[in-house]
Amino acid sequence: MTVSAWWRLLRAECLHIAPRKVPSVVVTTAMTAGNSALGLLQSAFFGRRVRAAVIQPNPIFIIGHWRTGTTHLHNLLALDERLSYPTTFECGAPHHCLLTSRLYARLFAWLLPSRRVMDDMELGFGLPQEDEWALVSLGAPSPYWSLGFPEDVVGRRFLTLTDVSDHEREGWENTFRQFLRIVSFRHPGKPLILKSPPHTARLAVIARMFPQARFLHIVREPFAVFASTVRLWRQVRGVNALTSWDRQQLEQEVLETLPKMYQDFERVRAALTPERFHQVRYEDLVRDPVAMLEDCYRALKLEDFSVVRPHVEKYLAGLRDYRTNEYTVSPEGKTAIRAAWGAIFRGWGYEI
Repeated sequence: MTVSAWWRLLRAECLHIAPRKVPSVVVTTAMTAGNSALGLLQSAFFGRRVRAAVIQPNPIFIIGHWRTGTTHLHNLLALDERLSYPTTFECGAPHHCLLTSRLYARLFAWLLPSRRVMDDMELGFGLPQEDEWALVSLGAPSPYWSLGFPEDVVGRRFLTLTDVSDHEREGWENTFRQFLRIVSFRHPGKPLILKSPPHTARLAVIARMFPQARFLHIVREPFAVFASTVRLWRQVRGVNALTSWDRQQLEQEVLETLPKMYQDFERVRAALTPERFHQVRYEDLVRDPVAMLEDCYRALKLEDFSVVRPHVEKYLAGLRDYRTNEYTVSPEGKTAIRAAWGAIFRGWGYEI
């Protein structure tokens, strides 16, 4: 974050910080000052060209709840060199990535874990990343503010963008376009592949912003989604939370968030033409990824899949020994999931 983005977050959370976390806040504040300085340099050198960058009108959005396989699908599509995507470094340092990407990759790659802690998938500065992190870095309110401040209410309003003012929504849209111009400047002339679970709840807004956008929606068996999401947020909050938080309350938050994400989803989806929306089940993608990816290309009328097939097969060969985590949910938990999520998942063909 820059100083202004960091201050916006702290002010929104009324500077509610646990005493033991004050050193972390001090270090972060010092880092934001450096980001701001580099951001000014990037604006001076690249500002005019970035503002003139053309965002290709037909981006592909990979959407779905957390832990449904959005990252796996993102990584598969990113193998197509005719497409482009925001990298981990671009999402983490949008203010100065145009200046520092090569330098930071050489000097600081060792600071980044080689694997994601929640699922052991590969992580690297140049690999595809979720653009919600860039929005956070650029100061846009986000539900991810709750990772640092679990009692956050301001950022959570920006999950669906239905509970914000027109001015706030326009600000969010401008920030999003600002980041996409940065990525488009680095990867000109190529359609973007974008992945962010919160975009699932913003389908109407994004479809309006990009009338030619295409959407790949992935779903997964609900009990695994619940258990894996709870595990994810516990791990991330354990590292990042600046205040105390209730682990039991977290489970309730997960139960409540999914229906909120999908409250208007089916209506908006129904208004999209068939070539703009395609849904895939995680279980099918894992069982036969090549066939399922080819179906995605065909459904969304992407370019010839045969060109990228060898790259996909080589990538999948490297994942041959990869094993997904296994989860168990208590009988009480299953009852709660059925009550909160049952109608949604039955609509996708799951028995729950």
